[in-house]
Amino acid sequence: MRTMEKGIKTITTYCGDDEREISLFAFTEPVRVGQRSKKKKVSAPKQKNLNDQNARRYFRQLVKTNFRKGDYHLVLTYDPENLPEEIERAEQLVKNYLRRVNRWRSSMKLSAMKYIYITEQSSTGRIHHHLLVSGDMDRQQLEEMWKLGYANADKLRPTKNGLANIIAYLAKDPKGRKRWHPSRNLLKPEYTVSYTKTSIAKYEQLSLWPEDSEATKNYCEKQNKGFELTEFVKKFNEVTGTWYMYAMMRRIGADDDIAQAPSKGRPDNLAATQRLLNGYSAAHPPRRI
Repeated sequence: MRTMEKGIKTITTYCGDDEREISLFAFTEPVRVGQRSKKKKVSAPKQKNLNDQNARRYFRQLVKTNFRKGDYHLVLTYDPENLPEEIERAEQLVKNYLRRVNRWRSSMKLSAMKYIYITEQSSTGRIHHHLLVSGDMDRQQLEEMWKLGYANADKLRPTKNGLANIIAYLAKDPKGRKRWHPSRNLLKPEYTVSYTKTSIAKYEQLSLWPEDSEATKNYCEKQNKGFELTEFVKKFNEVTGTWYMYAMMRRIGADDDIAQAPSKGRPDNLAATQRLLNGYSAAHPPRRI
């Protein structure tokens, strides 16, 4: 064991086998440095509202750890006569739905469904739900078990950035209330801490290089063999006078047959889903997308 007076703290978060997130920031308080850090579970935030920054980060990491190509993005809406007035009632209704699904799964000898559901209440008071769920059952079965309005399930389609698009869509800043709940059977992301992996000299170089530079990309990928850099972000703290850096990495070859960008004139699923939510009415039910 030895004491370091200052240096760079590197936190590596492991989101399953295919995704990593690396945080770099300077420390100036003495720390005891010894044997290599063991992996620890990332703690869930007490706040489950997606207005909260820590909740959004944990939400992102939890999605990356547990969901992948072939799982579903499920949207549940309410007919006017079934629309709950309070968000607490809506969350009870979606819990009842998930219990019905799991009873059906049990009868089919399937394990309990993994899910995250997000309840969103707009500024006008209208409530709907987004769910990420296991993809090992028929989408029509999922949709037909929701009896209170329209349901639409689409297979997740990772891009070269993994599920970054759907994560950003679900975690976008809400105009009203928006909170999320995970099932208990989800795997937690893990992390390690190092005070020696990144030198001060390299940290200073990274602060000077553009975020999208080849030098930044090469350094991050050299430090994480078998992974490619998908995003690198730098933020300067005016109070401490230091940089905070964040790298997102994805395993090379993960989901080799990733989705291609939508062809010209054809909307992607997220755009179509948003139109569904904007234009849904009992008199003019949306077409399946």
